[in-house]
Amino acid sequence: MYAAPSDQAAREEPYENTMFFFRRQAEMARGGVVGGTVERRQSRVDKLAGLSYDEILTKRVAFGTASGLVERLGRLRDDLGLNGVIAELNPGGMLSMEQMRRTLRILTHEVMPALR
Repeated sequence: MYAAPSDQAAREEPYENTMFFFRRQAEMARGGVVGGTVERRQSRVDKLAGLSYDEILTKRVAFGTASGLVERLGRLRDDLGLNGVIAELNPGGMLSMEQMRRTLRILTHEVMPALR
């Protein structure tokens, strides 16, 4: 998850961090860290390595403003019957402490209360 004051910031600021994370996941799968058959592992590598940032934004992460995150997480909650989420604030390890604090502040003060 990544939260920012504008849609543009929420899209642009975590780009390098996010792409690094998904490339690393593909490399781990390629190296056999992820279990399964060779074919299954190769399929996962191909899928992860081939993801565009736009696909990641629409299918794999929740990035946005407070209102955008309320909408997205509310839709996921309703569609999937979720009663909670786990938020990874810095999966690639490249975000600043302030960016992580801002995301956490927006999530706890604006997003979570709106989803109750």
